[in-house]
Order: sequence, then structure tokens, then C-alpha cells
Amino acid sequence: MAKTQAQADILNMVEGTPETERKGDARVWYTSLNDESTRGYPTFDKPVVLNVTVDPAEVSLAGWGYWVASTGVWAGETRPPDGALYRGIHQVEQGEGQPKFILPKSTKLIDYYYTYGSINANQNIGIAAGNTDFYNLTGSLTEPTETIDSCTQRGGLRMFVTSAYNYPHDRTLILELAEKTGSGANLAVTRYEVWIKVKGVTSKTLTVTMKTPVSITLKPGVSSTAYTEDLVLSNNNTYPIEVTVSGVAAIPQGESASDGTVMDVALKPIASNVTIDDTKALIGQGVKLGIARPKEASDTGAIGEEKLYYTPPAVEGAAGTWMKADIGYNQGLGYRYFIDHSMLHIGPQQKFGFRITYQFTIPEGDVSGVSVTAE
Repeated sequence: MAKTQAQADILNMVEGTPETERKGDARVWYTSLNDESTRGYPTFDKPVVLNVTVDPAEVSLAGWGYWVASTGVWAGETRPPDGALYRGIHQVEQGEGQPKFILPKSTKLIDYYYTYGSINANQNIGIAAGNTDFYNLTGSLTEPTETIDSCTQRGGLRMFVTSAYNYPHDRTLILELAEKTGSGANLAVTRYEVWIKVKGVTSKTLTVTMKTPVSITLKPGVSSTAYTEDLVLSNNNTYPIEVTVSGVAAIPQGESASDGTVMDVALKPIASNVTIDDTKALIGQGVKLGIARPKEASDTGAIGEEKLYYTPPAVEGAAGTWMKADIGYNQGLGYRYFIDHSMLHIGPQQKFGFRITYQFTIPEGDVSGVSVTAE
């Protein structure tokens, strides 16, 4: 089957663009059965072409592991016949950036619904028709023997994906079916190509819970390191998230923090390898920012005794580096901010602050727990 399909795919490639396959009316080569005059070789004889659309945004996992699938919306009135012979299903090539297509067992995807990252989520697409999960079928383009249930009854044609599916472009799967009527010299073969358009994900809501603003009090003369209270960054999504700090900036003197507090002074962030001189004033030297494990709460990210320091950029205007965290579904990262500073401060209490910008995305890899690494 694979060789026969590959022959047709190569013949249908757009000239000068070897990664892009012709679609729709531009397609000129098709696969055939051994019972046809072309004896299983690529043919110009066009099959009955049907179009159906499924939408990943419609898929969810209800309570007790029950799928809410995306049911196909058909164009036109014609449908494949019930009990059609299953020849196979493959993805139309649309360029190098398109994810590959893996046909998994639809019920097995339930086990990975919350943990798949974007790579596995965008590759694994379950397809079923009626009571038939296509994963359980063995297809043959030339000698098909297994049949599908129904594309209209018992749920019809349906698609299943996991929560992290986020491929932004439409992609096309071709489901190849056939129907044989009569026998001997009166045998007639009707081929069907069902073009399944999988809609691109154009938007996705990402929700997290984290405290802001966060207060910290430096106590020069008492301690050279100050900590915030224990904090938790919670993943409220049905997919894992990747968290990075994309920017740190001292709030300028005279400007206000998010709670309206006006800054008396701006403290410059410095790298962890810079030596702080306790005989020199705190404000002039700058401070080291970092993240540490919680004091009382659970160390879900397994930070341990490690201190994850922020490293300012070497070039003005560039991005610094700090840490990256992967947080699984319904889990949270426990942490504290800390500041290393000089033991010497001259003058009254002064207010300072930083604007810390976080970036959230869906990780490429699968995530089932919480992990933190320094960048």
C-alpha cells in the first residue's frame, strides 16, 4: 500500500515544489484496485471526491474519560456508503513545516489528553466512523478487505485530538474507500476519496494563576539576602504549559508599580558572578535577583537548594536569562523570589520595584509533572 500511495503522491507533486502535493481539481493521478483495468497502478480515472471538515477546537474530554469529538460537517449531500471497503488514510503534503500524521487508537489518546505537548498533539489525530476506529483497520489500496461502519450513523465521521493541539493552519487527510458491486464480468468498482479538512487553531486561551504584585523587604545590616513569601504559579489549562521569564526591568524613580506605589529609587539588576561589596552602599552597586524553593510549601519543581539567578543581558535592550519551567495540567510551581544585596544602606527607607515579564506557551515535549531549569 505504501509504495502504491507513494507513486501517486510523487506524480501529484507540484513541479518545482517537491514538498507540496496537488489538491482538489489540480490532482491528476489516483490509486486503483487490482480489480480495475489498471490493475492497481496509478490511474487518471477520478474517484468520487467528497469533502468534510472537522475542527480541533470542538474536541474535549468530559468527565469519566468520555470524548466529545469533532463531528464532520459535509459539503453537499453525497456520503460514502455504509460498509465501504477501507483502502487507507494519509495526509496531503503541504510543505516542510506541516506536522506528520500519526493515526492512533482514539481511546488511547484519552491517556495523553492532558500530557501531550505540541509535537505529539499535532501529530496524533484519531479518526472514526460510526463504530469503526480506523486504527483497528488494515488498509490496502489494491486489495481492500476490511470495511468501515458508517460515516452518517452512530456518530458519523469523527476526529479526536488532545488538548495541546495548536497547529495554526488547515491540513488535509485523504480517506480512501471503495465499493464493489456485481461479480465476474459484471464487477463494478467505485472509488471514493474523502477529503478531510482539519481546521487550523486560530486562537487558544491560556490561563494561569499567580500573585502580583509581590512584596519583599531588604534588611541591610541584618541579612544580605531577602525573600518573598511562598508563591505558587498554577496551570489552569487542560494542557501543559512552558513558562519563561522574558524580561526584567527596574521601575524608574518616580514611576508607580501596579498597585500604585511610587518608586523612590531604581535598583539595577546585576549578574550572579558579580561580587557585592558590603562596605559600599546597596543602591550604588545593584542587586542580584533570583528564584528559590518555597520555605514552607511543597517544592513541586524540585528546586532544592539551588538558586536560579537572573542574568542581565550583555547588550542594552537585549533579553536576559533566568529560568524555564514546565508545569503539567492542574499543577503548580512553588517558589520564592529572593534578592542578594549589600549589607550597607545609607539614608531612610526607600521603595523600589521590578517589572518581571513572563511568557507562557505550550511546550513541544510531553509534561506530566513540574520541572524547573536554569536558562
